[in-house]
Amino acid sequence: MVSESYEFSAASAGTGASRPRLTAYRVWLSDLKERQIEKAEGQTDFISVGEKQVSRVNIIASVVDKYLAENYGSLTLDDGSAQLRLKAFGDFLSRIKDIESGDIILTIARIREYNNEIYMFPEIVKKVTAKHALLRRLELILENGRRDPGERGAGRAWQGAQGTEHGARSEEQNWEFNPKTGERIQKGPQGNSQGKNGSADAQVQAQQENSFLPSAELKERVKLQIAKLDEGEGVELALIEQKIGGNSKEAIAEIIEELLGEGEAYEPRPGKVKLI
Repeated sequence: MVSESYEFSAASAGTGASRPRLTAYRVWLSDLKERQIEKAEGQTDFISVGEKQVSRVNIIASVVDKYLAENYGSLTLDDGSAQLRLKAFGDFLSRIKDIESGDIILTIARIREYNNEIYMFPEIVKKVTAKHALLRRLELILENGRRDPGERGAGRAWQGAQGTEHGARSEEQNWEFNPKTGERIQKGPQGNSQGKNGSADAQVQAQQENSFLPSAELKERVKLQIAKLDEGEGVELALIEQKIGGNSKEAIAEIIEELLGEGEAYEPRPGKVKLI
């Protein structure tokens, strides 16, 4: 998982080890932007996200704007749910000076507030790839639910087909989704996943279940397979259909047309599709 590849200890962050490091949580930027910082005596300021008290974050996002002055700099980050600024001051400018608009970064950062603006102060900034960003998005959807942007830069909770979403979540009791493979795997009687060696009946049932995936989940799976299979020249549509399986070709074709229309993908040549 992406999060495992980019977990950092207090020593690697280059700060004092006099007290334990607070957990750097994976959250949507909209989870931070839509909430208020809470202050408690004797505690670090935090934002409540579900049951988590979030003071430090682990964010993967695109850089959509950069500002750099002599003693101050900022990066405006966008993770698809909202935009939030990452600010650095003085000697800490070195952490963002080599980052440019268009880069995708992972940052471990502290949550701060000034003049009614919530922003992030970076401890670590590292360039990553579009595949890391896609995997992180899938992790966040599975862990925290889906978020879609409202007005540009002002995130809001996803307001899609709530009934379908509720049904999809209840299915997680019986099914698992592996972000690394894009496969939907049925759990056994004791909650264990049945892999390729599971019963034929289970495999048939899995194909039947996949035929009725909510469009949002199918879209994320199509994007994951494109990212996974692309070796630089795009992916053939037939291969995407083969790898996902269980869903109608028409449904997958509609998703790909949607990705092309929304500018999330393009055709480098006829019959192949590539993520932007």
